Amino acid sequence: MVATLDGLASQLAQRDQQIADLQRNLQQLITLLSLTESLSRELDLDALLRKMVVNAVELLDAEQGAIGLVDEERHAIRHKALYNLPEALLHIDFAEGVGLSGQVYAARHPVILSDYGSQVHIPLDDEAMRRIRSAVSVPIWWQGRLIGVFSIGTSSPRRVFDERDAELLSLFAKHAAIAIENARLYGEAERLAHLNERHAIARELHDSVTQSLFTIMLLADAARNYLRSGQEDPGVTIDLLYQAARDALSEMRALIYQLRPAPLEGEGLITAMRKLAEATQVRHGLSVEVRQSGVRHLPPQVEDALFRIAQEAMHNAVKHAQARRIAVELRLTDVDVTLTVADDGYGFDVAGTPSSPQPSVSRAGLGLISMRERAEQLGGSLLVNSVPNSGTQIEAWLPLRGEVEDDAYPNAYR
Repeated sequence: MVATLDGLASQLAQRDQQIADLQRNLQQLITLLSLTESLSRELDLDALLRKMVVNAVELLDAEQGAIGLVDEERHAIRHKALYNLPEALLHIDFAEGVGLSGQVYAARHPVILSDYGSQVHIPLDDEAMRRIRSAVSVPIWWQGRLIGVFSIGTSSPRRVFDERDAELLSLFAKHAAIAIENARLYGEAERLAHLNERHAIARELHDSVTQSLFTIMLLADAARNYLRSGQEDPGVTIDLLYQAARDALSEMRALIYQLRPAPLEGEGLITAMRKLAEATQVRHGLSVEVRQSGVRHLPPQVEDALFRIAQEAMHNAVKHAQARRIAVELRLTDVDVTLTVADDGYGFDVAGTPSSPQPSVSRAGLGLISMRERAEQLGGSLLVNSVPNSGTQIEAWLPLRGEVEDDAYPNAYR
């Protein structure tokens, strides 16, 4: 009878332990789901890696953590984010077999250490490293390629990592890989966007400013010859020289303005557009009108996109369409924002090649592509209405999500 009761008590204890384990696993999965959803919204790679380390340490009830990415050129793991570990680890190459990360890099599978100090060569003589007792490290895979290593440690003698911890960390690493590649692609897209802008400006320098400077050199040489010979009046040539220099200066100022960041910080979009309009009027001697309707706070990325679209549309109107009048209108509602830029320039055939007596007008097509990409990146669209010799209208539409009209916003547009 006593043996039966002991057996029953043992079975109940085992079942209680199984229930406790299931509850712990369920809570870990719920936490993991919440973490991965939060990480998916982070697009800055460095910030993302720091959050991952902190979240993984909390998820596994640990004290230390590190995440490293594969450096293909060095054939090693380079740590990019640490938690409760010395920053000197950021400058060490963890080649195959070096440290815990190097072991995983070599083995290509999870490694669990119950006695960290005796099972791994510590590449750094540091008190924080010597305190680590148990550790678990897993590879981070992306589409069959090892891209990093996730390592977690604990100084508590009561906490010893096991296979379940390795499985949980591996599951986290799978989601982490998606977020890492997403942040990498976003960073690359931003780099290419800036590169494309600079390429466009370089083309403008070649097409306009360089040609203007060449003309100035020819006129200056002609004026010098006139002065040396004393046979002709150089007045007309000098006047042309002066005008060419003024035109080159205006072009250079316009390109420098494009290189500067959008003047949005602390001012707001409508103020920045009005300053842009004033600068365009002064440089090119044409009329630019800016109108706005509605009151609305806009996210920074929406402000930047709209300012850049307006900047490109006005540049095209001046440079390629030779417009004399430009009208800019910003319409704000609770759910979206619409920017319209209309000019009275040459216009072009939207379905074909732009129509203008200016040879450089084909460059405007690159600007249209850039504007359309900016709108579509934020879930919006760009419409172009143009008729040869009858002007052009650019309309950019962007949806607004999760923003509420609030008079307390300092950048609300009135």
